[in-house]
Amino acid sequence: MKIKLAVISDTHFSSTPGIPIPSRKREFGDIFLNRAVQRINRFIKPDITLLLGDLVDDAQKQDLEVVKKITDGLQGPRLVIPGNHDGNQEQFFAVFSKLPDYLDIAGYRFVPFCDADAPDYNATRSEQDLERMKRIRQGYNGPIIAIQHVPLFPPGKHECPYNLTNAETALQIMKEADIQWVIAGHYHSGFKLQNGLFSVATPALCEKPFRFLEINIDGQETQVIEHQLSLPAELQLNDVHIHSHYAYCNENMDFQKALELAELFNLSSISFTEHSPHLYFTRENCDGAYLHKGLKGTKELISSRISEYYDEAKKFVADNVLLGLEVDCDFNGRPVVFDEDRNKFNLLLGAMHNLPPEVEKDEHLAATAFLTILEKFLGCGIQILAHPFRVFRRSRLKTPEHLFPDVVRLLKEHNIAAELNFHTNEPPLKFVEMCLEEGVKFAFGSDAHNLYEVGEFYPNIRLLQEAGYTGNLEDILYPFPQMTGSM
Repeated sequence: MKIKLAVISDTHFSSTPGIPIPSRKREFGDIFLNRAVQRINRFIKPDITLLLGDLVDDAQKQDLEVVKKITDGLQGPRLVIPGNHDGNQEQFFAVFSKLPDYLDIAGYRFVPFCDADAPDYNATRSEQDLERMKRIRQGYNGPIIAIQHVPLFPPGKHECPYNLTNAETALQIMKEADIQWVIAGHYHSGFKLQNGLFSVATPALCEKPFRFLEINIDGQETQVIEHQLSLPAELQLNDVHIHSHYAYCNENMDFQKALELAELFNLSSISFTEHSPHLYFTRENCDGAYLHKGLKGTKELISSRISEYYDEAKKFVADNVLLGLEVDCDFNGRPVVFDEDRNKFNLLLGAMHNLPPEVEKDEHLAATAFLTILEKFLGCGIQILAHPFRVFRRSRLKTPEHLFPDVVRLLKEHNIAAELNFHTNEPPLKFVEMCLEEGVKFAFGSDAHNLYEVGEFYPNIRLLQEAGYTGNLEDILYPFPQMTGSM
């Protein structure tokens, strides 16, 4: 009987300025949580998600409400328990759902406990909950998993300084009730301990490398997988595609915060790469006439912010921070950027965001138009092709796999890298395999429109593994120009 859990603990989010404990990046707790939630939903897909306390740092109700809004985005069942930083239970459960005595999921019974705080950041299980532990087995023969904030383990069996003050009593009841797992948080380093009881302390999401757990249980077999939001520093990865508040479709982008997150996530270098039409046209006109007439044919509609963007963004440029453009093309394959502007930028990503409306409902016509436009566009001087084939997904059309060889050939001829981009996108595995075979370089681009997306390359690395690549990533990735420093 199998079950998959996702477990998050100790986000310590706070919207209040100040850094009481520097290792806790509490000001980004909401960003980390959102990143974890998105990865859990899209790639881990657990049977249940557990959030095990210290969700906020200062017991502020408005911070709890921010966390609640993010966790409401979790797909599937979840249990949320308070920790010692989350304030009184009355306030906590005015925001989050009250806990049941137990919850049965996929043949397993989850039993949540809200233990009372005790000195030295320990906790005490109440007599009422000790009795509940005894009753929980009555009439039920399946496996039971206890969840709580403060860990529970045999005293002296681990260096963790936190435990229940009445641990021996609780452990004896668990043994008699055949409760075989206890999953907690609180101890930021985390641990896994098996001594009859399988005891887990989930590492803190708020401290680098910003971890959460995936736990797979199959009968007596328990597998604990640690997920990190930070990238392995030794990979020295670059994010070529980060948007700013100038994008009409941005959600919360900020130059300074993006830089700080890039460093926390171990990115080696980044590029702020903004939509060119968003810098030339108003929101109302940025998907309009220029696609048919080009920039020169729509000069009367141009309301340029490109100098404003350049002047603000260049303040953040460094050896490891580039300034780029995501250059759209019109329906004639012409780049949507003036020559006098393109030379200001270090990096040009080319992107096709639209297909001619007359072909959008016909897969064959759409594929033909795509290739015709691309053949013209790739000769305009771009270095990277952003999200190849995503335009079909956006148009609700099947990706034309028969075009893969032609696109790979064109990229190779023009020495253009293919971006691996998972922003509302699923890069085709077959296309990636063909690029590897032909020596076409890749670029990792988060296409971040929300800060949680900056440098989120978990799926990129996994995709290359699925494609059979086991070598050095540096050998297949686009080399950033003038990159000499590190974040």
